[in-house]
Amino acid sequence: MESELWKQAYHTQYGTDADQDMIEHTSDVEEWRINWQSGYDAGEDWAKALLNGPAPSDEGSPQPMLAGGAGGSRTFADLEREAPSIRQRYDTWRNEVASRGEDSTDWDRFRSYLTANGSPDPGSRPPDDFVGDEWKSEHPEWVARYSNRAA
Repeated sequence: MESELWKQAYHTQYGTDADQDMIEHTSDVEEWRINWQSGYDAGEDWAKALLNGPAPSDEGSPQPMLAGGAGGSRTFADLEREAPSIRQRYDTWRNEVASRGEDSTDWDRFRSYLTANGSPDPGSRPPDDFVGDEWKSEHPEWVARYSNRAA
């Protein structure tokens, strides 16, 4: 039964069935499952709280970095409630990556950078202001890559 606990946590967070979401968003759901399972195995409060039903929506919520939920809209300001330096860390990371001629709009790489350096996981979808609207309109492939992901 423990192998199915993640589905209960997933449903608490998103209000949808994990098996159903897996059909259309396999990699995103699997990535969420792995992240949740590692948090749960490590005894992290946010992961355990997802088994106890929905968390309060105030800043004391156990998983504020995941604010916005599926389809919700988030900004850097939302993420700063849990990680006050996230915007500064992004600016530093972006400049370093760009100076090497690498893609500074790769949310997955930035997310990995954050978690590898001890920051909370900001979720699989970038905040709405991760890149500008003009850039988004010039790069529809980027928008398509990230738009259907759960926050």
